[in-house]
Amino acid sequence: MKRIKLIAAVLSVTFVMGMIPLSKVRADDNEYNTGLEPLEAVRIPDEEAGELFEEVVFDRASHATATNSTYGKYTCDAFYDQMSADEKQLYDNLYAACETALTGNADLSVYFNHTVVGPAEYSNLTDDEVANVIWIFMNSNPQFYFLSNGYMFSSSSILIMCFDEFKTGSARREATNAYFSVVNEIMTAVNTGSTPYAKVKIAHDELSDRVTYNLDADFNQSSYSAFVLGQTVCAGYAEAMECLCNAAGVPAIAVTSTGHEWNEVCLNGYWYVVDVTWDDGDPGTIYDYFLKSYATVKGYSDYASLHHTLEAFWTPCGCPECLYDWPEPNPNPNPDPDPNPDPDPNPDPDPDPAPAGSVNMYRLYNPNSGEHFYTSSLGERNNLISLGWNDEGIGWIAPRTSDTPVYRLYNQYGGEHHYTTSIAERNHLISVGWNDEGIGWYSDDAQTVPLYRQYNPNAFANNHNYTTSLSENNWLVSIGWHAEGIGWYGVG
Repeated sequence: MKRIKLIAAVLSVTFVMGMIPLSKVRADDNEYNTGLEPLEAVRIPDEEAGELFEEVVFDRASHATATNSTYGKYTCDAFYDQMSADEKQLYDNLYAACETALTGNADLSVYFNHTVVGPAEYSNLTDDEVANVIWIFMNSNPQFYFLSNGYMFSSSSILIMCFDEFKTGSARREATNAYFSVVNEIMTAVNTGSTPYAKVKIAHDELSDRVTYNLDADFNQSSYSAFVLGQTVCAGYAEAMECLCNAAGVPAIAVTSTGHEWNEVCLNGYWYVVDVTWDDGDPGTIYDYFLKSYATVKGYSDYASLHHTLEAFWTPCGCPECLYDWPEPNPNPNPDPDPNPDPDPNPDPDPDPAPAGSVNMYRLYNPNSGEHFYTSSLGERNNLISLGWNDEGIGWIAPRTSDTPVYRLYNQYGGEHHYTTSIAERNHLISVGWNDEGIGWYSDDAQTVPLYRQYNPNAFANNHNYTTSLSENNWLVSIGWHAEGIGWYGVG
């Protein structure tokens, strides 16, 4: 359960309040707190809520979700995709209410001394589930800069609290223009990066250069403080970084310990820790917390470990694991075997040759085991077809060579192959008994055509699939596979 400061039950309009605590931890009780504030929730009895909430209305005809919204590019669906239908409905209603506030000119309502947006309706959710959805929503949508750290709720409706300074439509227009002016300026620099890695590094460095840590900064739980004021705490750094990475097409989320907030960023299908707050040297930028594993950042000190231990709340939400450092450490491998041992084939007519400097990557399917297999070897392809594998044609075209090899491994116990660009993942699998089959092919360093990677959590083996087809990726995810980002890149 996410950190919640308190739940206050409004017993009457005379403001007689009763405290109903819903959580175990308050961020400001942590002696090592670095500026992250707890979430405040105010319960409104249903008999009062109907009268109060019915006065707060937004245009449901303009209902937007992050998937179809102009502002959806600033968010990441890593948590949303794992929600139940009822949780998604609440999330979508929250999004519609907040986007209406962002783009509209109406003044926001004030109830019990709180400026609010909403209502967002929900059903079939417990108080804890409501709190989880709201916290994920607030952590996943940095573009709604006017949100503060609380909400009011009844058994069926939510009002989210906002900073009073953004109550009027004219104030929000001015603030929105200022906010996206800075975001767009930084994105101009970020988009000069030629690779996702380069874009993430530019975003990291821009924030470190532009922003100063200040516990007394206004709006310091919002990315507004980082972008517009240039002063913030960990929450502002993390949500600004999340905003920039997602806008650049690199999935990023903001996560918390009990007193700190930072990012996880996804590159080539793997998630990494990024903590701009702790990399901001003021003056100067360091990279101790840039694209690292949790093992690395927690290993620096007990203090670092305390601040980068995820709250228990995040585990059931499906928070990605950060297992590796970028770039992966250099291995000490034996010389790689020939990746393309060609058995004598009984070939079908040869497919069209690949363009010069590239190789065809053949995709095959074993109807008995469910494994998809990929090879650049025409001889290996033809041999497998002769043994009963289904020929699925050319999956993609790979460069003949590059600086990014794709390693091929085989599990003799599960009867499956695995492919990865990660040296760390390759070495780990070898250490637990997989056979190293060398370099299978190479990834395109220009990142022309992504190969999407999916994982089937219900299969014991043969549980990964790789495809250039976003439609195939989305279909597999829709039936329960997990999207694991981009495995590597082809040239065609």
